[in-house]
Amino acid sequence: MYKKYIGVFIFCYVFFVAQTTFALTDPLVKEKQLGVDLFLESPSLLWQPPTWLQPASLETASQDPYYWINEVLPYEEDRYHDLYMVIPQLWSVMPIIQIPDWSSDYELMKSGWQIDINKYLVGWALEYVSSVSPWTWGKRVDFAHSNNFRSSPWRYNNIFANLMALDPNDQVWYFVKQSNGAFKLFKYVVEKSYNTTPTNVQALLWDGDGADALIFGCTHGLDGRWMIEARYMGDPIWSPQTYKDPYENISTTTRRRLDNALWKMSALPTKYRKYQVIQFFKVLDDLKEIATTDQLLIIDYIQQKLADMYPE
Repeated sequence: MYKKYIGVFIFCYVFFVAQTTFALTDPLVKEKQLGVDLFLESPSLLWQPPTWLQPASLETASQDPYYWINEVLPYEEDRYHDLYMVIPQLWSVMPIIQIPDWSSDYELMKSGWQIDINKYLVGWALEYVSSVSPWTWGKRVDFAHSNNFRSSPWRYNNIFANLMALDPNDQVWYFVKQSNGAFKLFKYVVEKSYNTTPTNVQALLWDGDGADALIFGCTHGLDGRWMIEARYMGDPIWSPQTYKDPYENISTTTRRRLDNALWKMSALPTKYRKYQVIQFFKVLDDLKEIATTDQLLIIDYIQQKLADMYPE
């Protein structure tokens, strides 16, 4: 008698596993869990957009950064960044962070070595080291994890999972905080949308003309990379070929120490910080009369940082 029930149990279990496996590989499976639509995408390149993914109108998309940051951004703790990527036709926004240029990770990535990238990608999209700022001549590269599984720890993975929904003439926007605290919008138009291999480093190279952006994520978490190549829609400014970092002779260690010290001042209340910046400026101006050439460079670096943190 018990054997009969055991057989039924085994049959039901196998049937459940078979159904679950089918759901994970079917390219058009859509499940509803806890009232949240979940699209389990297929690795097939013959991608079809899910019925619930309705691209928003580019013409009616708001160009107000605070609409995206306060109304669309899903995490309140991410409302205080300096750089956001908006994909208006996917109606999505996410912050982009940079690896600190004084860190060992920055130097390793710049030299082509692997680093523990997940500690950066767990909560945000990441700017590739040596990327240019939006609106400038050269190439910027942004990437993030990519899948739509609810069990994934990556907070913005679903945005990059839908990159392949973008077509030529769609747009990608960057909202960049300026020195006065206001955000400025820079628009890029999509030129190419395609899958490639993880070893295709050619995609990272700049064509030498204008301002380009490369945005990519894993193809459904498997072995591909979905690439979005875009071009700045405005007139880019200076060229990195002619730009020279005025502080390149200050060592990375010295910059890190200076930045850490100045960061403490930036955390002061506005009124007190304003007073401290003015006083510090005066002290540095007096030191210039007796400083060596190397010391003058450091003083200039500090004063530039002080100017950036001076309250408006």
